[in-house]
Amino acid sequence: MDYIEKFKDFVNNIKVSDNIAIFYHSMCTDGLCSCIITSKAINKIKNFKVKFHYEYKFYEVNDSCIEFVKNNNIKKCIFVDLSLDAKIDKLKKLEKYSEVLVIDHHKFSVDFNSNKTLFIHSEFINKDLDGSKYPASKLCYDLFSKMINVVEFDWLSAVGLVSDMGYKSWAYFVIDVQNKYHLNKDDDPYRTEIGKTAALIKLSKETDEDIDITFDIVYNSNSIFDVLNNKVLLDYKKKSEEELNIWINKRNNVEVHGDLVIYEISPRYKINSTLSTILSFQYFPNKTVILIVSNDDKDIIEINARDQRGIIKLNEFLRDLVQDLPNSTAGGHIPAAGARIRKEDLKIFKKRLIEKYNDIKK
Repeated sequence: MDYIEKFKDFVNNIKVSDNIAIFYHSMCTDGLCSCIITSKAINKIKNFKVKFHYEYKFYEVNDSCIEFVKNNNIKKCIFVDLSLDAKIDKLKKLEKYSEVLVIDHHKFSVDFNSNKTLFIHSEFINKDLDGSKYPASKLCYDLFSKMINVVEFDWLSAVGLVSDMGYKSWAYFVIDVQNKYHLNKDDDPYRTEIGKTAALIKLSKETDEDIDITFDIVYNSNSIFDVLNNKVLLDYKKKSEEELNIWINKRNNVEVHGDLVIYEISPRYKINSTLSTILSFQYFPNKTVILIVSNDDKDIIEINARDQRGIIKLNEFLRDLVQDLPNSTAGGHIPAAGARIRKEDLKIFKKRLIEKYNDIKK
């Protein structure tokens, strides 16, 4: 299949009446940047704006997604930084109402291309590079570069790929962006404006209370400096860092089962992704960290898994643990993955987690 030509056909055939929606990976800088690049590129090509930007919290199509598409008469859906292979039956149901484009870089088990769905994975475009090293923001940038000049979005692509550990594979691209905008360079990209912007967006997303103010601010920014100097985002960052410090200082409350570390928390803000990464890198680098997040006013438990050693495929591990739990979802990368389960299933999840982890480590 010529994925580039199929991609061009999909975009060229978009109409205003399609009520196009872009679903992007929730709480993820790479997903947010991918969505904005895609939206603005479509606007530039078609001369009209995308109608819906949907912060999506699941790793597959579900009934709420299908109802949203059906109720809003959406005829074309684009999913960025999201793999939809976990529940193909739901994807098939979605196809009854809409054509689908999926642009992603996560591991997948099924190639779900069909007459109604175009699935473009980073490994389809660059067979020599593992998908985890070709983040969605760079993939979206490269795809639209085949159609129009999108250089004004290069900083968004650089921010997204740095946020998703893609710097080593795309250092030359990031350095070109830094040279173009007279930005600092460093072997550690998080010490540069690009890395600081990635962190600022991530921390802000964790604090903006589900109303997606962060997305709107970044979408309306004309430069990386507009993001870096935004007072609202800086205030969000301060709140997020204060909450992170509370739970970092309470880390002695973790459960330790050999190489498995389980930490149950109830934070004020959605700091779980950042907290799990900090714990994994700085405090438990030779362990598997499982962060379990619950709040009294919610029926859902959020789970974040990290292991920098790469000895366990955490995306597959979590999917296996929750596959038969009602209304569950799981996905991600080998060293960094996530899941959502019902609160009532927490006991069975923890029991399975400890048992299956011990089986793997035998």
